[in-house]
Amino acid sequence: MKLFCSAFVLLLSIAPSELKANFLIYTVDFSPTSQTPGFKFYESGWIIADLKSEKTSFVFTLKNADTSRPGKGFFVISQNTGDFFFSSEGETLSGNIRAISKNAVAQTSYLLTGSIDTVIKGRDAKTGVRRSVSVPAVLSGFLLASAVDQYQEGNSAAEEKMNLIGMMKITATLEESSTSYFNHSEMTIDQIIDYIRSDLLKASYLEEELE
Repeated sequence: MKLFCSAFVLLLSIAPSELKANFLIYTVDFSPTSQTPGFKFYESGWIIADLKSEKTSFVFTLKNADTSRPGKGFFVISQNTGDFFFSSEGETLSGNIRAISKNAVAQTSYLLTGSIDTVIKGRDAKTGVRRSVSVPAVLSGFLLASAVDQYQEGNSAAEEKMNLIGMMKITATLEESSTSYFNHSEMTIDQIIDYIRSDLLKASYLEEELE
């Protein structure tokens, strides 16, 4: 699912800590695995990686399969809850995204990695010098989810306790037109999230709150 925005092209760039262009926009697709083929989660969305703060934000979407419920689909936003970082294995450089979310009964973790193979161009915010930063065009990895039903000790209903696990493959693809647009516009992460939220609401998607 691509963001509906103009394709501004950045002609210049810089090192991550000095970039006037700080953000990378990745489209996300989830696919089932053979280990847990029946596991259901969100289907697609975006990951916004901030090269300066090294934080990531997530917007995940799910189409509405129940015609009795309002809206074309649903989406959830989790802002600045993950990490974006670079790593090396010998001479191989990688970009990585990781995140963990949990509550009293459930935990979900994400880990994606991709080879550094694409150059994002822009302009140094301080000097105006043309520079570039190398990033992954595609990151892939997995989502791992688990949930444990809670019950009181001695409760006869404990026999019905059900623990769940789920795994999905994640593919994140750099959306260069949106990356260029948001960085050329010098938007903050709050403004980018609001832009995406507005587009989804206009498309009749309903926002869900994270528990």
